[in-house]
Amino acid sequence: PHFDAFKEEVMKTGEVIAMARATNPTTETGNSSSRFNWKGKDPAVSVDFPFVYVSYEFGATVGWTFRAGRDFSRDFPSDTSALVVNEAAAEYFGFADPIGEVIQWGETPFTIVGVIADMVMDSPYDPVKPTVFALTEDGGYLIFSRVKPGVSPGDALARLESVYKKYAEGDPFNYSFVD
Repeated sequence: PHFDAFKEEVMKTGEVIAMARATNPTTETGNSSSRFNWKGKDPAVSVDFPFVYVSYEFGATVGWTFRAGRDFSRDFPSDTSALVVNEAAAEYFGFADPIGEVIQWGETPFTIVGVIADMVMDSPYDPVKPTVFALTEDGGYLIFSRVKPGVSPGDALARLESVYKKYAEGDPFNYSFVD
């Protein structure tokens, strides 16, 4: 519940260069929905798309590579109804240029603002799943940190843990690394 204060204090240490939140680990697609519709979609086809809710800084924290468009930005209030999609999703939608195209998610229209390079999120032996990323007000319950190059991961973890315990007293400090 105190993420902003936690983030501010961690960033002041100089050991972390980016921090964000999301609803899924970067190694799992997790949530999915079949409630997506778009121009040209066959109404008889039901497709289950994985989706991840993220905070604004998620792309910069995990190192998204953009193939087209841009990342979510606080400079664009309309980004609360925007999507960033991976290449697999962009290809599946079949748009010649996906930037600016509207995807209906249930009753809500979302505009594609960015296309990112596919990332391995589940098994590296399976094809990459078409995945969509959307902003969520609370950013999600998982915290992601990018350690500053040259900083010892052990030192960064020790600092993160001490700050974490200050803001989440009694909650376990669990972590994993993703490369």
